[in-house]
Amino acid sequence: MRFLCPNCGQDQEILLDRKPWCLVCHIEMISATDYSKVWMSPYFAIARLQKIAETHGTKRALTEGRFKKEREAVATAFLAFALSKLGGEKFYIEIETADNTPDIKLHHIDQSSGHNNIKTRSVEVVDWEEHVPDIMEVIRKKCSRPYPDYYFLLVSARYAGRFINFANICDEMKTIQSPFLETWVTGFSGINKLAVARVAPGLLEFSLDYWDELQNAKQQPEIVRRGIRGTGTEFYPLGPSFLPLPGD
Repeated sequence: MRFLCPNCGQDQEILLDRKPWCLVCHIEMISATDYSKVWMSPYFAIARLQKIAETHGTKRALTEGRFKKEREAVATAFLAFALSKLGGEKFYIEIETADNTPDIKLHHIDQSSGHNNIKTRSVEVVDWEEHVPDIMEVIRKKCSRPYPDYYFLLVSARYAGRFINFANICDEMKTIQSPFLETWVTGFSGINKLAVARVAPGLLEFSLDYWDELQNAKQQPEIVRRGIRGTGTEFYPLGPSFLPLPGD
């Protein structure tokens, strides 16, 4: 198992000891965790892809298949920013590890009844890239497949420099049979400007200041884990954590 020293950052593979101490700092090391049952804040998801870009290069971070889950988490973080504007909730991102779909589960904790009730959106993420001229080609292909009717479709627009007319997409969505509860599109519309729109059912558009949204999300615990106490569901910050980057 891999362990990390929270003080000096030493990363070691240790086979027998499950609670090793750093030989340099003389403090207990942190064991590696994975995406299973871990919820990430939008800020942590974005910072994680940035770390991958710094480690492996931006082009590889944005194109290689081994980083696909991290890119999907970032696209969902942008959706979380818009949904927070609608209802004020704080969202957490769970990367699906057991099933093929959905790609991401987006959670928030509803405490209006005095208890922690999990509200979850199941999100299927698809990229719109430069080799596909029309965004509707991507959407129609996804809509032709059977998905549960409570899923969200999220289109991550990675077509740099291409104008997106959300109203036109909304009109075209009315002409196709979609299995999805809602369809959203996210993408950058300028320097530090994030465009997020629901294009079905009905049009909702958001123009967000990316830096401001990132700083707001930074106030949340970066990672939380779910635990059961009595009859209620509790959530607690994971604290210092070691989530190795893919490929490390």
